[in-house]
Amino acid sequence: MNVGAKACCRSLSFLSSLFKSKTPKSVHRNTGRIQSDLEVEVLRECKAGQLKLEEALLYFEKLVKTRPLPLIDTFNHLFSSVMKLKGYLEVISMYKRMKHQGIDPNLYTSNILINAFRHLEKIGYGFCVLCDVMKRGFEPDLVTADSLVCGLCSQGRVIDALKVFDKMSERGIRSDVTLYSTIIGKLCGVGEPSMALDLHRRMIATGCEGNVVTYGFIISSFVRNKSIDEALAVFEEMKMNRVSPNVLSFGVIIHGLSSSGRLKESRGYFDEMIAQGISPNALIYKLCKQGMLEDVADMINEMVSKEMPPDVCSYNTLIHRLCKDNKLSEAIDVYGSMVNKGPQPNLQTYKSLLDGLFTRRRLTDATKLFESMRHDKVELSVVTYNIMISGYCKYGKLEEAIELIREMNCKGLKPDNYTCMSLIRFVNQAGDSEVAKEVIDVICKSDFSLNLHHYTALIDGLIRMKKIDEARRLFDEILEKGLVPDVVAYSNMIMGCFKYGKMKETLELIRRMRREGTRLSGALYTILIRGARQAGNWDVALEIFDAAGHASDIIQFNALIDGLIKSGKWDDAKRLFDGISDRGLVPDTITFNTMISGYCKHGKLEEAIELIRRVRG
Repeated sequence: MNVGAKACCRSLSFLSSLFKSKTPKSVHRNTGRIQSDLEVEVLRECKAGQLKLEEALLYFEKLVKTRPLPLIDTFNHLFSSVMKLKGYLEVISMYKRMKHQGIDPNLYTSNILINAFRHLEKIGYGFCVLCDVMKRGFEPDLVTADSLVCGLCSQGRVIDALKVFDKMSERGIRSDVTLYSTIIGKLCGVGEPSMALDLHRRMIATGCEGNVVTYGFIISSFVRNKSIDEALAVFEEMKMNRVSPNVLSFGVIIHGLSSSGRLKESRGYFDEMIAQGISPNALIYKLCKQGMLEDVADMINEMVSKEMPPDVCSYNTLIHRLCKDNKLSEAIDVYGSMVNKGPQPNLQTYKSLLDGLFTRRRLTDATKLFESMRHDKVELSVVTYNIMISGYCKYGKLEEAIELIREMNCKGLKPDNYTCMSLIRFVNQAGDSEVAKEVIDVICKSDFSLNLHHYTALIDGLIRMKKIDEARRLFDEILEKGLVPDVVAYSNMIMGCFKYGKMKETLELIRRMRREGTRLSGALYTILIRGARQAGNWDVALEIFDAAGHASDIIQFNALIDGLIKSGKWDDAKRLFDGISDRGLVPDTITFNTMISGYCKHGKLEEAIELIRRVRG
């Protein structure tokens, strides 16, 4: 068989003829030949499950060159190992070479090949393999059917998959629950719950037992189609067949009835679920995720009234979603219900409420809640403290934030990066060097070391607030702490000094960078050169250009010589132009035009003409 043939079947119209009658099975004689040492080694490696793809391909090369030819069972084991390594194309290539060597595949081999085509999403070629299987006198089995059906389903051809399944069943292939479940689930996924229900009943008639998963597929699909009565009928049929509904089955029915306005029936099924001792915690989570918060609140009240309060996770799920949806009053009411009748709130409960209170700018209420946590001797974590510190910083309460950091230190809790960044953001908003100093002192005393990222963020904030001297002091502290500034830290500080006219400090920092082997980006050098040029600081501009080194480019060069010529510094411009090759730069049209114009302006016509000839030459 040529597996790459263009005449490969592309539709299922040939199925009726393909499955019309059973082909008499051929007899395949077992030679009884003893396996070679190589075959034994291959089988041992395959069964060990440690074989790598490259090793498997090397073994295959050895096998096809072995005489007498190895048994097909050896190749099957090797192909299976390569399939586990997702070497689907390699399996197809090896299969073709094996056939070329005169080794006949058996049904097991063909099933592997079909599965390879399935994974490559070329299931049409899988049906070509099926044709070859039947021509050679083999009968397809459950593995064959499973690969073909699943391959069609994965391509969205669910109805075609059902047709193949039916034809296979007519040939006497008995399917298992797994294959039935696959097709049922896919039919429900494409909105065909009636076909799925018919197949489910056929499954039960063959002796396979339905389960809560397959019933769940069908019930959910009917509910999605708003066929609530059909969903209820399947739900009752499930119970008649002695399959106990789980919380998800009840949840789908309750949701469907509620959405259809049939609240009384919905409440009845909820009561039935509670009566069976099924905790609705998973249902609460699902309904919260779908935004049905009122239904969840009613459900919790109902559970509390029946003295079956949900667990703390269910309460937390509802509180978190209410806070997220800005329904803070409702979240506080649910918290009150927990305190009075439900399980004890835990850290997650308080975290959600504190986040919600700070989001709604209810600082006083957040502080009261935090105090109640202390009063109730709740074991506070770094996360809880971080929420409070972040909230205090956000609303300008630095003293309160610092006091909490001191409290953390007393309790042996070490501030983390989130704590530190909350304080840094506050400093950047305040733009006060004294505040920055106080914050840094507090952080250092808390046994938390500021890293380069923290210093860079602080420096950037101070520069934005025009506190350039304070920023420079912090930058120098980086070196005192034994940290090495990176290009980001240098860039921020250099641009800050340059922006506020501190040229001496700018050049000092650039020189320090050069000594340390660090360079600014070419774009930043260009900005600095242009800025110095506009300010008339030609000495600064030239030194920055020299510092750029390999980062210099022709754009910077052109801007510099143009500015020098316009400022009457012709000798500097000429010296710079003459040394252009030493910098590894190639003059462009703008460079030549600028210099020719300069020569003409200074009455050096012969030099201008010579340069024109050079350009034309």
